[in-house]
Amino acid sequence: MVALATAAFSLLSAPTRAQSSVLPSADDVRNLVLVGNVVTMNANFEVLDVGMVWINDGVIVAVARDRQALEADAGEALALLQRAKIVHLDGVMYPGMIDLHNHPEYAIYPLLPIKRRYKDRYEWRFYDDEYARRITHLNTLLTTPAYFDLGVEVGRYGELKALVGGTTTLQGSRPTMAYAKQECLVRNVETSPVTSRLAYSRVDI
Repeated sequence: MVALATAAFSLLSAPTRAQSSVLPSADDVRNLVLVGNVVTMNANFEVLDVGMVWINDGVIVAVARDRQALEADAGEALALLQRAKIVHLDGVMYPGMIDLHNHPEYAIYPLLPIKRRYKDRYEWRFYDDEYARRITHLNTLLTTPAYFDLGVEVGRYGELKALVGGTTTLQGSRPTMAYAKQECLVRNVETSPVTSRLAYSRVDI
């Protein structure tokens, strides 16, 4: 099967076997094989009924339809694969989506009805009374320390909605926001390095 240099998977599962009911230790998490239904994104959109996902040191090394194929993919790293902890999952593993730009802290608010054409994004952000009433003022009330100080909770809610939709990585969470100070549910590429670099927005957000 296909070996992946970097990737992410979202997981819907509940442990059922005895060896799956105990959470792996920190050392085990660095080198493990997840076994379960794997939904692929190859040309045929295959679903591997008893697929295997090998993860080492936070990187998906290989995805295979069975142990034999996984060992073939391992090549010179076979000895490392043989030391990996095997975790059986009663669930489905999906490829994690990457949201190229989003602000999860706004996911808590209902969609704003658009009743007219705006000249540019600054007009609705700063000069629209309806936007101010439904979003700007409410955001201030919920998230600032002077009021309810729920900035972390609001951001986490947005991340949870993203995760339920299959997103495991997003950009646009802004390091200045309270919930972005420490990763929780999804990878924030502004604060979590991808290889040796951080991602950042090149537009005024």
